[in-house]
Amino acid sequence: MKRWFHRLSESPGLTWLWHPVYRIASRATRCGLLAREPGLYRWYARIFRRRGACVVPDSRTDLVVESPGACASHAVVEYIRKHNPDIRITCYAQVPASVIYAVRHRIPAIVLTRNIMDFVASYVSRFPEVTERNAIRYYVAFYAAVMPYRRRIVIGDFQRVIHEPDALVRECNRLYGTQLNEGDGVLPRIRTQSRHVRETA
Repeated sequence: MKRWFHRLSESPGLTWLWHPVYRIASRATRCGLLAREPGLYRWYARIFRRRGACVVPDSRTDLVVESPGACASHAVVEYIRKHNPDIRITCYAQVPASVIYAVRHRIPAIVLTRNIMDFVASYVSRFPEVTERNAIRYYVAFYAAVMPYRRRIVIGDFQRVIHEPDALVRECNRLYGTQLNEGDGVLPRIRTQSRHVRETA
């Protein structure tokens, strides 16, 4: 079935059918039940996500890094991988289901946060089709789902993370008893997130 969906998504003649279905499913993962239930989200990811996308945690995952987006998550993941090349990180799902799965299975998890006004401004600039109202709704839904687990995860504030990424790794080691290399404290500027890091730093 998964291969059939991939062929469907790549068929030019069926674009009119595929894209509305994909948009509806994507919207459900942001704010709906799929976003909060790891089992349902894993089903969604297997069907709709591209092959090779590291978005679904499993028993082999060493660390989960998540945020609703626009929180320098790409830079943080790159930083941790640079100093811990053998670590297997699940990231970029941008839904609380990954964090909830990590907590339930005792996998270290880092959740990045950002001031809501800065988040909305950054998010809608990256995705012009998203309204400010929907960006706020997504932000609130993400953190509302994660909040009950706040004592069992590492929370990294955007401003602190871009200046002291080593402190974030240190907090992860303290909470979970891991032995990750804290690194040199210099966050890389990479991909689309780098522009927001430079503007805010």
